[in-house]
Amino acid sequence: TLNSGSELSISGSLFKVDGTLDNGGKIVFTGNIAQTFPSGSGSIVKMNKLEVNKSGSALTLDRNFKIDGVLYPTLGNITLNNATVTLGSTATATAQVSTLGSGVTFTYSGTGKFVVENYMASSGNAAWRFVSVPTNTTQTIRSSWQEGGNNASTGYGTWVVGPNSAGSGFDADNRLTSLKTYDNATNGYITVPGTNVPVKNDIGYLIFVRGDRSMQTFGPTNNTNLRTEGPIRTGNVAVSGTTAPEKWVPVGNPYPAAINFSTITKPGGFGAFFYVWDPKIGGVSGQGGWQTVVQASPGLFTVTPGGGNYPTAGPPQPIRIQSGQAFLLYASNSFAGGAYTITMHEADKDVANMDVVTRPEGNEGKFLITNVLQGTTMYDGVRVDFDNAYSNAIDIYDAQKAANTLGSIAIESNGKTLAVERRADLVSADTIRLTGKGFARGTYSFEFTPFNIAAPGLEAYLEDAYLNQRTPVSLNNTSRVEFTVDGNEESNLTNRFRIVFAPMRPVPVTFTRVNAVTIEKDIEVTWNVDNEVNIRNYEVQRSVDGRAFETIATVAEGSNYRHLDVAPGTGRFYYRIKSNDISGEYKYSNIVSSVIGTDPVVISVYPNPVKEDRQVNVKISNGAKGEYTVKLINAAGQVILKKKVTFAGGNGEIKIDAKGHLTHGNYNLQVTDPGNTKTIHKIVY
Repeated sequence: TLNSGSELSISGSLFKVDGTLDNGGKIVFTGNIAQTFPSGSGSIVKMNKLEVNKSGSALTLDRNFKIDGVLYPTLGNITLNNATVTLGSTATATAQVSTLGSGVTFTYSGTGKFVVENYMASSGNAAWRFVSVPTNTTQTIRSSWQEGGNNASTGYGTWVVGPNSAGSGFDADNRLTSLKTYDNATNGYITVPGTNVPVKNDIGYLIFVRGDRSMQTFGPTNNTNLRTEGPIRTGNVAVSGTTAPEKWVPVGNPYPAAINFSTITKPGGFGAFFYVWDPKIGGVSGQGGWQTVVQASPGLFTVTPGGGNYPTAGPPQPIRIQSGQAFLLYASNSFAGGAYTITMHEADKDVANMDVVTRPEGNEGKFLITNVLQGTTMYDGVRVDFDNAYSNAIDIYDAQKAANTLGSIAIESNGKTLAVERRADLVSADTIRLTGKGFARGTYSFEFTPFNIAAPGLEAYLEDAYLNQRTPVSLNNTSRVEFTVDGNEESNLTNRFRIVFAPMRPVPVTFTRVNAVTIEKDIEVTWNVDNEVNIRNYEVQRSVDGRAFETIATVAEGSNYRHLDVAPGTGRFYYRIKSNDISGEYKYSNIVSSVIGTDPVVISVYPNPVKEDRQVNVKISNGAKGEYTVKLINAAGQVILKKKVTFAGGNGEIKIDAKGHLTHGNYNLQVTDPGNTKTIHKIVY
């Protein structure tokens, strides 16, 4: 037994393992005499570190064993003679092969080979992974990651589905593939041409992993290992192709070792950043998302949005591209287009245990990180760095946004969408425009993390074009602003939000109370304020749906604020107060509501079951005036019919012609009223 930190050097020719070897430290084979390991008939229960440092001779590996730590091929030839050496991978560590020393070679005799494992923590986290192949294997996808079709629960392999029209070997015929490659020409993903094709490539795969071969397309999940076998890839590895400017280029880490992006050889015009897929971000029901890793200085990087498997906001860290991990590069608009070559070198390997590295205090720069959270779970995020060394134009230092499979947020600048923008120092006229797409209905929050950007006389606001609201954003501390995505397209993030920086104004008026009370057929609106300075007047605004407001009264500055809305009608009415100051600035109160009419609103659907004419009638009793949205949703959760109707209020019907949309089965019919109240009816046809 070798304990952690201990080292055993062996220079003689005779060394056998006839008992049990537990190497928690390091074994070094040295000298100029040929040696064989492990020989004997014993067992190896742990092999942490193994170094070959032999002058003018070789080490022959003659029995199967697993390495849990690092193989150091420092000097001399290494022969695998009918032996399988497994580079193991667990939840805590993946075995690696360090930089080959000068003149080191690997020789494979008989059935000699490496098996390289790549652990997937997929239990409870069915998600996409962006993976590479670190062996010169001759295996197919089916014989490797599909374990030859064996569906036993072994902790290895995964199910791969796809359309049989693309090729053979899939575990199930499915139009939605679970194994893709990135297509540079279209900036999109394409399914693999079946799985009876070689697994080795230079650009990596995006693979959806639910667990090992016993975990199929639905149900529970578990952890698994993807593995390939054959000679390991050594020496310098070049990945070549052609690309136009402003395109992503996929690259797989070719080595069974972590590599340092800073020392990879890249063409001019390729950005000093890369993208990795993180299966642990993307919201509470997400399937992963892109992390943008930007070089701050050689070997040190910031990660946006961070979280998941990566550090959150803070000093630059020594982020490495891991064994079995693929990544994206970006050809900027300064790349002329055409042929490119990315070269990875043995010297790029970095297998050392890396402690958190903190840059010297005061050297972290100035930045603002804007993340989107769903509850406490990271969904996505962007970052802006400020320094006069950067330009406000789009250049090689700005990282384009790689869109997630679900919701994505980006910075919109000069017609481009960015994950990280590097621009000149912050000034009071600056605006950061946020855009996004693909967010499901629900409640989210922005989390703003500023660093070194506070300045005397400067303040920031988040402007919401959908709600027509402006919310202060702290430039000193982390702050959050909640927002909701509902059924309206305008509520999604496309052009909805922007962060505006402006000279600091006097503290605005504060609404301490706003109330709306029904008095017979009228509604009384009252409000109180604090810090009433330089106010010109107040506007009382009314809405029937809580979104579109109109001014119904103007009230001069005073001490007792009240307005009686006489006989507005029946239903629920929404009110807010707008303060106007003498400089032209304004502010809105929170929204309150009150109801006139005691009869309840009733929404019913008939006939149910639906008849063969497939006509569906929605009956509304005592309904509010305004726009109603009717959606027909199938059992898969897909909206197959959507209709918007302007309703006059009171009683009436909405007729839905569902011909061409219904086949026999169960459906949900969702009706959304002007106040955004949703009623769902189950219907059968």
